[in-house]
Amino acid sequence: MKTLTCEAGTLADAVQRAARVAPTRGEAFDRACGIQIELVPESNSPVRIKATDLQSTYFQKIQPVSIGDEAATWRLPAQLLTGFVSSLPLNAGSQVTLTESSPGLVTLKCGRARAKLRSIVDPLPKIEVYAPDGAETAAGLAKRIRQVAFAAHNDPAAAPLSGVHIDGDSLIACDRHRIALAPCKVPLDAPVTVPLQRLAHALRGTDEVSVLVKDDRLVLMPDADTQMTCAIFQAAYPDVRGVVRGLEVEKLQVTTGRELIQHALNRALVLAKGERYPRACLTFTSAGDHFGMELVLDGVGEVKEQIPCVYRAASDVEVWVNPQNLLQAISNAGSDELHIESDGDSLHPMRVSDGSGYETWLMPLRP
Repeated sequence: MKTLTCEAGTLADAVQRAARVAPTRGEAFDRACGIQIELVPESNSPVRIKATDLQSTYFQKIQPVSIGDEAATWRLPAQLLTGFVSSLPLNAGSQVTLTESSPGLVTLKCGRARAKLRSIVDPLPKIEVYAPDGAETAAGLAKRIRQVAFAAHNDPAAAPLSGVHIDGDSLIACDRHRIALAPCKVPLDAPVTVPLQRLAHALRGTDEVSVLVKDDRLVLMPDADTQMTCAIFQAAYPDVRGVVRGLEVEKLQVTTGRELIQHALNRALVLAKGERYPRACLTFTSAGDHFGMELVLDGVGEVKEQIPCVYRAASDVEVWVNPQNLLQAISNAGSDELHIESDGDSLHPMRVSDGSGYETWLMPLRP
């Protein structure tokens, strides 16, 4: 019988992580949509969860409570599967059973909850699983990936800017509007640029990651049961550091609380909901203990905030920024204390940092 019973929390966690990699649109969706669950009863890893967007792959082994005596491969719609298992009670002792009730139809049961999902006929494209031989640990890599991946370009066609560049000492990402950097020692023989946006979400809750390079792929192993890979871009990564190299930012130095700016920006962005290119003006004066933020939308309204801070400014400075980019920059900081710095020129990049080495440079908008 093709059936599987496992802890609901175990399955939900694996499926949610795999769903971060499963594609939602485009060519990748046409060729590789869904999450694949494989039952291999006679194996040491009898249940395997897989997903791929053709550039990145996700593989995880989970231990079942029980498993039937027949092998099976179910490729289930990612959104439906994730939605169902995420809504289940995930307390200790809660179990979910998956059974192929008829060819291609999988029934999921957990207590009184029940769902039926039609399996996609063709299996996923092959996902290579590599032996861990030669892998080395990179402390803090998962956290640093989560910090900088947001700044990579969203368009895969923009490669290598759609990837994160890892040079062995640091990580860097740039989409031409912002540059995010974070220090991290990664044991690689040569720098690599890889698409990590999807894997950044799948790496939540982890810190140390073992890494190796195999077959033009970067392999990440957060634990013995999980393996993620992504294709290494062959194009050289541009010297984006050159954009900010040599900028002297001591003319404006602001220290403030992360939550203070987050709350102010979230209030402002309510006004800008649906606006494709919102603009906010940050105003720094040479005297005082606040800086101003103003967002105005013609025909809609305006939001003005005064945010407490400690700062030093040689002269008054006014900078126009994309508030969404600023919110992402501060949300990925690793500290509650933030530093905002500028060379005083409203047309030069502004730096947001947290004192731990993480920093994001925001390209200003023209007034």
